Amino acid sequence: MGQLWMQISWESGSVFNANQQFKGPVPTELKIADNWTGPQLFERLEGQLAGDYLRDDASSRGIYLLVYRGKVKRWQLPKGEMANFDELISALQKHWASVANTHPRVEEIKVIGIDLTKRAQSPVPKKSTRSKSSSNKTEEKTINDSAARKRTSKGKTNSDTEHE
Repeated sequence: MGQLWMQISWESGSVFNANQQFKGPVPTELKIADNWTGPQLFERLEGQLAGDYLRDDASSRGIYLLVYRGKVKRWQLPKGEMANFDELISALQKHWASVANTHPRVEEIKVIGIDLTKRAQSPVPKKSTRSKSSSNKTEEKTINDSAARKRTSKGKTNSDTEHE
């Protein structure tokens, strides 16, 4: 399998992926959704990713990656309605589908949203119901039994190992 390389521009938030297995880089536009208005995000999808980064003959597919940190609750969509983060991602993908024919060289743009607030909401794994002391005793017994078997296999008996 070929190597994947990435070129990252921290100033513009752009990532260019390439691999020896396929021709052409795959531009990825990364935005922290909380830092942008709805109209800006729609414009950057079409103007920056489709218009600038995908104008290269070698690139025909791109990724629009938005990360949500929970600071903004709603964004304005092109027709004026307000949307939460999940609705924004869906609206951006639908917007791309509606304007894709104006960018004939672009085969596909995938809009991906990562909601970091869901990470904070994920349930904490439950602790084992066994007490720590009984767990340690079981572990110690297993280790001692294992050591005794090794000694027995070397010609000593269990009673020999108890006196050592």
